[in-house]
Amino acid sequence: LTITLTAGTVTQDIELEGLYGGGRLWIKAADGADVQFAKSFLVNRCKSVFFERLKFVGGKVYNGGHFVAYTSFVFVTNCTFDSTSDPSARGFIATAGSQAFLENSTFTNCKAAVQVMSSSIASILNSSASGNSTGIHVYGGGICMLCGSTPDLLGGVANAKDGGLIVKANGTLL
Repeated sequence: LTITLTAGTVTQDIELEGLYGGGRLWIKAADGADVQFAKSFLVNRCKSVFFERLKFVGGKVYNGGHFVAYTSFVFVTNCTFDSTSDPSARGFIATAGSQAFLENSTFTNCKAAVQVMSSSIASILNSSASGNSTGIHVYGGGICMLCGSTPDLLGGVANAKDGGLIVKANGTLL
């Protein structure tokens, strides 16, 4: 199922819950459309949800994130996570055994650009970032793998590790 969104701002919290079975859900902005989510976005116990060309700019859910994958598999490409409106927010969170693949995305002005926790795994490919307090925060068995041109600090002044791993693009541990 593909949902193509036209230009505009979504002003309510969004929760996708319990999507299972064959196939995938693909949510994307129409070509050239500026689609922003001004509140939180939670993907809760879902399989194969894809996001493309969307902007997550406001609201906080579970542990203070704009976008949270909870026990889910998500694929995110060409998306923006911007906490300019609330610098205490985290951009993207993977938790509770989630798997996330983030590609060609941008993270700006976040408390933590990406947080990976509770036995979750996130791979970040060819993404950019600036103005974040912390780049990557892993804990509770979270693993974050940086790939391609993704910078080691993901736009932060430091990364944080509390019982997790951060793997550089060359395969060494940070």
